[in-house]
Amino acid sequence: MRCALPLAALVLYALLLNYFAVRPVLVPATVVEGLLTAFTPILIVWGTILLFNTMGTLGAMAAVWQWLNGITTNRVAQFLVEHGIDSISLNPDTVLKTTLAILETERAVAGRGVAG
Repeated sequence: MRCALPLAALVLYALLLNYFAVRPVLVPATVVEGLLTAFTPILIVWGTILLFNTMGTLGAMAAVWQWLNGITTNRVAQFLVEHGIDSISLNPDTVLKTTLAILETERAVAGRGVAG
């Protein structure tokens, strides 16, 4: 049934006008606001994908990955150091490995002059 959605919209519009006494100009404005609100995250994701693909095409991604991997290959340690997180909970079997990775990352960041 191809007329179900327009029919439902008309019934809802009539209900809003008559039962809820909403001003006629507010209904289309609310619909447009809802569409823009729903469209914003889609545009952000689309822009991110476009930027990622453009950087890949132009060869900039290789430089970004080289810089990121030059700090450390341990992404958790890199995140902790770059965001200034100085307290974490660890399982006993991961304390030594994680501590060494974080120390290595802190040295690499300090050596590069990257603000933490």
